[in-house]
Amino acid sequence: MLLPLSSQPAEPPFNYRVSKCPVDRSSASHRIAIIRTGSSGDIIMTSPLLAGLRRSYPNAYITWFVEPKFADVLTANPFVDEIVLWKSGPWKRSMNRRAFPPWSWEIAGLKKRLSEWNFDVLISFHGEQFEWLTENCGAPIKIGFFDEFPQFDKSGEEILRKRIFTSSVTAGQQKPHRTDTALLALKLLNLPSCDDKQLYLGFTESDLEAGRVLLNASGLSAGSAYAVIAPFTTWDTRNWSLDKFASLGQNLQSNLNLRIVLIGSLDQKEGIQKLARDLGEQTVVAAGNLTLRQMAAVISEAGLLVSGDTGPMHTAAAVGTPYVALFGPTPAPGRAPLRGQGIIVDKHVSCAPCDLSVCKNSGSEYIQCMSSIGVDEVYRECEKLIYGNSGSVGSGN
Repeated sequence: MLLPLSSQPAEPPFNYRVSKCPVDRSSASHRIAIIRTGSSGDIIMTSPLLAGLRRSYPNAYITWFVEPKFADVLTANPFVDEIVLWKSGPWKRSMNRRAFPPWSWEIAGLKKRLSEWNFDVLISFHGEQFEWLTENCGAPIKIGFFDEFPQFDKSGEEILRKRIFTSSVTAGQQKPHRTDTALLALKLLNLPSCDDKQLYLGFTESDLEAGRVLLNASGLSAGSAYAVIAPFTTWDTRNWSLDKFASLGQNLQSNLNLRIVLIGSLDQKEGIQKLARDLGEQTVVAAGNLTLRQMAAVISEAGLLVSGDTGPMHTAAAVGTPYVALFGPTPAPGRAPLRGQGIIVDKHVSCAPCDLSVCKNSGSEYIQCMSSIGVDEVYRECEKLIYGNSGSVGSGN
């Protein structure tokens, strides 16, 4: 289901200079569609591609198709001209069941929109749907990202060229970083690379004020030093224990004089409230009370963020906040931000990184990659960042 979001926020991004197309779609030098529907971390990791496109095509009109729940990642982006909200979940499930209706209507509506808007370039990060999306969609150049062997298919006419790049590699090789993978689209378009690999997540001045109001209402006065902890990820295998987060938070409070702000989604609130009780009454619980952009604003004014491999880690890198990220089953070289003041802590156990959401081990080896990370070593990395002993992304191991 397509739900167009016709305009950006009335306010410009507070933290970036705006660089959008100066003309409407019909007058643009290039009309570019990007399809990456989620998650927030994946979208943020893809954002350097936007900077590269804008630098080469200052008069291009860039449209991004995204799931509604992740739209806030883009609504204050300095480079995106238009966002289309695409509820892709229902027809994806229908496609997986090979159920012709209603999936056929959903895809027909999307392809009709793509054709009507006369895109010059279509970039899709959803390989499983690429052929269905791009067939007769009208874009002369189509770039797709696949998790299978590379395919290159050129028709007889150069204008109908199809370029498809795969994000996977042969067995035993490491997949490229997701940001580097996204930037390969520039190479396929014969454009200069975006070497700084800066991540982008914009927020407005109103978002900043809303975040400050929430913190003030929780007893955190303006100018007070605080650390943000995001204790949960979308995978249980990527989560550090709440007991260890509690011990870490207590050390940050007592030794570094940092108040603790806990963030997360509504469905994580019960666990976050338990952690807050362990940390004491001075803890600020912001879980479920902030929009994604407001969360970015709160992180931007924090002295530190601690999290697993999750969206807030990418947010911290995008807004310039020092962070310590705990990695276990997912590969840090392929997921950790390539730019920012961050330290990665991971344990090189024999079965990691497995990149699995369910641990295959049991007993003492269950999620050993995360459970073997100690509180003291994480605290030492936090201390380095607070005292300015580390200014770049590195490994805490």
